[in-house]
Amino acid sequence: MLFFFICCIVAPIIGRKLGWALSRHLFYATPSAIAVPLCLLWGVAIAFGFRRMVTGLHPNIILAIIGFMAGGYISIPDYGMGNVWQYYFGTATRHHIVSEFPFLTYIIASVVFYFVVK
Repeated sequence: MLFFFICCIVAPIIGRKLGWALSRHLFYATPSAIAVPLCLLWGVAIAFGFRRMVTGLHPNIILAIIGFMAGGYISIPDYGMGNVWQYYFGTATRHHIVSEFPFLTYIIASVVFYFVVK
């Protein structure tokens, strides 16, 4: 259980750096037709990794909840990169897609993986 807790502390640091790099170079730089599936893939990958970590390390319920929240934090790839107020009204659609779509995908995929991956 201690290893799971350490992973819950270290993973957000590494995931945040990787998310910022992906946001700068892929999610914002590519066309929307490519960025949306990549955001989907990011959310599903985080959910699958979290589920594999839970099934492999068998944490208690408190640590599983902490891990789920850490995964939710990691699933927002551009968290803290930009401010919504810097965009003009109606022009922040890419920012909303990159911010919210992977998080919603993470939540849905986590529920699906809970029932599928044992």
